[in-house]
Amino acid sequence: MRPASPLLGLPTLLALLWAPSAAAVQPVEGQPAGAEPTVMRTFDPEQQALGETLPAWKDFTQGEGQGWSMRFDGLARVPHRMWGPGLDLGPIQSADDAARAALWFAERHTTLLGTDAAELAVRKAGRDTHGRAWVDLDVLVD
Repeated sequence: MRPASPLLGLPTLLALLWAPSAAAVQPVEGQPAGAEPTVMRTFDPEQQALGETLPAWKDFTQGEGQGWSMRFDGLARVPHRMWGPGLDLGPIQSADDAARAALWFAERHTTLLGTDAAELAVRKAGRDTHGRAWVDLDVLVD
């Protein structure tokens, strides 16, 4: 299996840095721009409102996710990003602890996330400048 969104390689990055000119894209609000695996999604208020009415999101925000927010992906019909007050995920002393906690969270919320924890891989994990742990997960595809 491979990550759904591979990172740019060093040769590509160097080519972009040495390019003599640049082009900019102004996406249309509510319309995805680009092709998989790199699609730029814009905020769509109608899709966001739809996402906030989904039973899995309501259950989460009425339980352990009180005070949480999200950006809904209308194409995949799952949250694209989620954030909120800290959740008790047990002691987290390292990036590995944070990664294990994120995968444990994913196992408990498969309906909300739209994927099984076995289909997730840790891209990066660490701590920010305030000491808060963070984890970036990829969904694996065949």
